[in-house]
Amino acid sequence: MGLMSVDDFGSAFSSSNPEWVGGTAKSFRFHVEEIHLKSGDVIRPQAAGVTAIVGANNAGKSTILRELVEALQRQPHQTAPPQLSLNRIELSTNGEANDLFAWLHSNSTFALQGQSLGFTRAMAGFEKPSMLAHNWNGRDTGLGSLASFLCFYGNAAGRFSIGGSAEMRESVDDPPNHPVHYLQDSPELTERISQLSEDVFHHPLTLDTLARTIRLRVGKIDAEVPRIDSIPRGYRETLASLRPLDEQGDGMRGFFGQILPVMASTYPLIVLDEPEAFLHPPQAHALGVQLGRLAVERGVQILVATHDRNLLTGLLDSEVAVSVVRASRGSGQSRAFQLDAAQLRELWNDPVLHYSNVLDGLFHRIVVLAEAEGDCAFLSAALDSFQRSTVHPDRWKGCHA
Repeated sequence: MGLMSVDDFGSAFSSSNPEWVGGTAKSFRFHVEEIHLKSGDVIRPQAAGVTAIVGANNAGKSTILRELVEALQRQPHQTAPPQLSLNRIELSTNGEANDLFAWLHSNSTFALQGQSLGFTRAMAGFEKPSMLAHNWNGRDTGLGSLASFLCFYGNAAGRFSIGGSAEMRESVDDPPNHPVHYLQDSPELTERISQLSEDVFHHPLTLDTLARTIRLRVGKIDAEVPRIDSIPRGYRETLASLRPLDEQGDGMRGFFGQILPVMASTYPLIVLDEPEAFLHPPQAHALGVQLGRLAVERGVQILVATHDRNLLTGLLDSEVAVSVVRASRGSGQSRAFQLDAAQLRELWNDPVLHYSNVLDGLFHRIVVLAEAEGDCAFLSAALDSFQRSTVHPDRWKGCHA
């Protein structure tokens, strides 16, 4: 596969498809405007910011996000399969096909694969311009393969499959097809990832490019990096002694399995399902801060399902616009109740409420407000006593015997 330029794109298609040439990346826009649920409720995600979906287990949080991504991935005009929670989605878009291709030139790679010209990016594969243009023109009913260029979906399985290692590219002019390749191409991005690791896990990261498998290793070598054509044996041995990121615990691997793709590539839409899983509370907070900063820095839309107050406070500390949707489900369809960003920011900016546990109420069905800590303790004890005597009487009778 060989890299091509914007001029190559113009030369190849200016005659056959002039409508693809001459666009501007700034004219391109894409985000989810509304998510309509079968219950009749409508979620209106932040266009440039974060929408956090909270709620109990089985409330439908993960289902809403999964069905949203599936709707985006459908081929245009393809009949939608039966869905549990989602009725339909409405997109807000701007730009013609030439603006899309201008954006793709800035955020992916135009390359020659065999005898075919197309765009490629890590986690998205290779696609011909004709298919991408077709998908963009039919975007109101599905994005098909274009969805992988515009949306990153991080779920429980995917966060561990990405990993911190990748095989070396076959040719020097091959485009990156894994987040680690972007680190290889950008010392600035590698340093940013290393500093983030040191801030969150107290260990920097080093990119090992000395073998056929490029990998991130935990730790740093206190020596100047040698020339690539003159690597001393001692340096190789020291580098090999640093443990690979792939061999770390679930928390660290899961953290970077989500952060690496979204920091290495710009996606207009990022969808994350319970990204705080396996993370210690301060690390969940740090993840929230980092996601919020990315949303502010790049003006992207992030949807996240979470159980964690620490992730939510991290988002708020990043100064990003955060809206919270509480999902619930009784015997019927999933319901959604939304607190907009201005209301949540008002709560967070109140000095008294900021340092209280008021945000915990977002994760519960019923909230009781008391005047003082002593009143909270009294009411909690009363509620506990009530639950012992009425909810699980046999269980608690045994405990008190």
